[in-house]
Amino acid sequence: MRINILKSDDFKTTNWGDGTTTELFIYPKNSELKKLNFDFRLSKAVVLKETSKFSTLPGVHRKLMVLNGKITLNHKNHHSKTLEKFEIDTFQGDWDTTSNGLCSDFNLMTTKEKVSKLYGLSLPNKSTSTHVISKNLKWFFIYVNEGSLTLNTNETSFEAFKGDLCAITDFNTTTNITIKTTENSELVFVEIGKNTHKAEL
Repeated sequence: MRINILKSDDFKTTNWGDGTTTELFIYPKNSELKKLNFDFRLSKAVVLKETSKFSTLPGVHRKLMVLNGKITLNHKNHHSKTLEKFEIDTFQGDWDTTSNGLCSDFNLMTTKEKVSKLYGLSLPNKSTSTHVISKNLKWFFIYVNEGSLTLNTNETSFEAFKGDLCAITDFNTTTNITIKTTENSELVFVEIGKNTHKAEL
């Protein structure tokens, strides 16, 4: 198992028409969003305009989680959904999508019908949370939206702080990790599987 702590200072934030976006991780490493040649991509965005239109991304399956604020996603000829903290909507990148509301959000994009899971968790100071990482996963990520933590495995421990991303891969067997918070914390978890299947909406 390999663990890498990507620091908040290493991420680049860019402006887009209706706010800002920060790419946290893209795989393969040299792929690019605009070329749509990635397997998956993690990012954080801030929506600064009350009404926004999403970019069209053919062949991309999207999961969006609100971190702060409130937003309504409107998918023309599909569905609409209002999201608050840690609530998620899933949709296809080639849908005609607009939003109403102001928020910060976490985005998971996948291609090639890759299995993925996205969820959030609030933990009080000095709490412990144990997570089982299945050997069927290819990647496991923890994004520290607020707070700080110590990540413990059978072999070693790591520290992560607000804005950091813990990237874990190369699981030979099912593995347990233990998270201990050192202050009130809000965490985002992402699981990327080895296998593929039809994305369910």
